[in-house]
Amino acid sequence: MRLAETFSVLKRRWYLVVAGLLLTATGCYYIYAQVPATYEAKGSVVLMPPSATVGDEGNPYLFLGGMGQALDVLTRHVNAAEIVDPVLDAHPGTSYTIEPDRDTSGSIIQVVATGPAADETMDVLAAALDTIPISLDAMQDELSIEDYLRIGLMTVVVDTEPTIEQKQRVQLLIFVAAGGIVGTLLLAGLIDGILLSKRRRKLHPDDAEPQSKTEHTEPVDGFGPPRNPTLTELAGVTEEVRSPVSVPHADQRDTSPVGALPTSQIPRKKRKVRVQQVPSEQEDPSTSPESVGASRS
Repeated sequence: MRLAETFSVLKRRWYLVVAGLLLTATGCYYIYAQVPATYEAKGSVVLMPPSATVGDEGNPYLFLGGMGQALDVLTRHVNAAEIVDPVLDAHPGTSYTIEPDRDTSGSIIQVVATGPAADETMDVLAAALDTIPISLDAMQDELSIEDYLRIGLMTVVVDTEPTIEQKQRVQLLIFVAAGGIVGTLLLAGLIDGILLSKRRRKLHPDDAEPQSKTEHTEPVDGFGPPRNPTLTELAGVTEEVRSPVSVPHADQRDTSPVGALPTSQIPRKKRKVRVQQVPSEQEDPSTSPESVGASRS
């Protein structure tokens, strides 16, 4: 459908377009109200080497690369169900993840908390960060490790305010809006075509049912409705097609020069015919009835 035809259809069926746009706007508002925005807050901590490894005057940041195994064990421990479930039960509707930060070469743990409200999101983030040192101390206490050999933690960065994430809401709004607009255009075009076809049938009822191409439309003898040819007529047509063409004999061919008229078309001279009148014969007195009677007497 061309652009001009599309605008003409929308102009004729403007009421359908208005109704479709209103329904689309209602659906978008419903999605916006029912799908709330989510808040997200992040924090990260780094594992620090024990003082026995660094020394009294050593730099601990130079020894961060050798604690990858301890990092993997700690992240598995803090993601256990007996640690995660109490935090989520205290803050329903929220969630958080604790994973190693693979973008860096150091032993950094990243915590991401999400929730429906800003305050709840920050509370979940704080509770998730608190589980890390508790789990680390529990792991080292179980092995009775001395204090100068223990791995420590240091907070790298923690968000003070959460950020609003509206990705899911925006995706749903785009889907509903696009579907509503496309559906409105298709429905307007479909209804317009149906109404126009009905109007044409009312104005031209004879054109409502087109005749079949195989139907014989010529009336027989100029009277009555059209009918299909019979088998006899078809057989006659076949015999006419199969009949040989008569070729004149060589002696019967016209040998007149080119441009001359045929013999049948040459004008003939009129002949004068004299008609002689034959005189009527005189009656013979011997053959008269009176003479015949006298002779008999």
